[in-house]
Amino acid sequence: MKKLVFVVASVVLVGVGGLNAATPTPTKGGTPAVQNVNERMKEQMRQTQKDLKAGKLTATQAAAVKKQILAIRQEELSDMKANGVKQLTDSQKAQLNSELDETQGSV
Repeated sequence: MKKLVFVVASVVLVGVGGLNAATPTPTKGGTPAVQNVNERMKEQMRQTQKDLKAGKLTATQAAAVKKQILAIRQEELSDMKANGVKQLTDSQKAQLNSELDETQGSV
């Protein structure tokens, strides 16, 4: 009887552990597409700050670039909210990346 209880308990514990191992954990910041867009925005903000400090941009130019990047971020959040998940469709990702390309070209 003790062996039976031990075997059943072992199967239950292994089964529960197996379920946890099979369940994917969400990545911080959503999907790789979202992470890619977010990384690009962060990098452009850093670059804008660097260029401002180096005198390559005026304060007005830097503020305009930051405003564009923040608008792209708001668009990203709206897209994810409309999708109901922290994911972007391929067309949304392409649109955001295109806008980031234009912003990067203006710096």
